[in-house]
Amino acid sequence: MLCLGTYIIFPFLVFDSQLTKIKSTLRNSTTYVSTVEAKGHQSQKSELIFYLNHYPNQFALRENIGGRFINERFEKINDILRNSENATVWIKKSQIDDFAPMIYQIDTNIESNIYNYKSENSKALQFGLTFMVIGLILLVGCVIYKHAKFIS
Repeated sequence: MLCLGTYIIFPFLVFDSQLTKIKSTLRNSTTYVSTVEAKGHQSQKSELIFYLNHYPNQFALRENIGGRFINERFEKINDILRNSENATVWIKKSQIDDFAPMIYQIDTNIESNIYNYKSENSKALQFGLTFMVIGLILLVGCVIYKHAKFIS
């Protein structure tokens, strides 16, 4: 449980000092919805993919949207990107040379913080923290049980 919680929380453990910003004008952006199948069940995957001038990186947001065929949130972000003069994308410094780095935040001159990884994934963070707490409780319980058994 403790390991699972750590695995879920690990991507959230990014400090501002580990991030760098890429600022430029938008070259291209589009949204897609495609059908994916897993274990005989079909659902829809939504993608927002965009490129900035002067940078070779592909910036992409992906999300499973269940049975819906449109992702209103990605459409809104796409509209803001297309109407803005410039966009700033925050990624890890260690991923600056990656073709598709993980996006932690998107700002534009129209609206700041139109996407934030931590706030978008707060349910996963709560889920991971729950597993960590359960794991710690089990670990402490086992230590107390073993210690009590050893004493008697």
